[in-house]
Amino acid sequence: MGLIDRADVAELAPNLYVIAGRNKSRFPFCNAFLLTGDETVLIDTGIGRQKLKAIDGECRIDRVLISHPHPDHIIGLDLLWDRTLMLPKETPAGIDDLLSLGTRFTGSEENGRLWAEFASNKLGLETLREPDGRFSHGEVLDFGRIKLEAIHAPGHCAG
Repeated sequence: MGLIDRADVAELAPNLYVIAGRNKSRFPFCNAFLLTGDETVLIDTGIGRQKLKAIDGECRIDRVLISHPHPDHIIGLDLLWDRTLMLPKETPAGIDDLLSLGTRFTGSEENGRLWAEFASNKLGLETLREPDGRFSHGEVLDFGRIKLEAIHAPGHCAG
């Protein structure tokens, strides 16, 4: 079965696909976007570990972009640890520490500790690593046949 033949993958345009996350993309999962061309680029990794492995096996992912560092968008990134990682410039410090993430999400260190334990033990969440690059609003990311313009659109987080 090829990438296009998968029921959980829809082609939006030539070389641009949306991959449905597990559990109808409800937390702790999300949809992801895959760009194929000179490089294979995945935007967000929260589609589910098995699905992420299968997609990577079908078309090796070269570069990972994270739209924002919420758990449902970064879970599974550890499977692609050796790939080029890019994060938004607005990504706050502390992405390499679950307690920092939990404290930021919950507003207190005590609740942050509980959140970090849950995220690690129940979700299998790993922290982010320092990225290979950052992108900012208006920047055009050139992947050969495909170019993306980064648009800062803060909503439920600053990044």
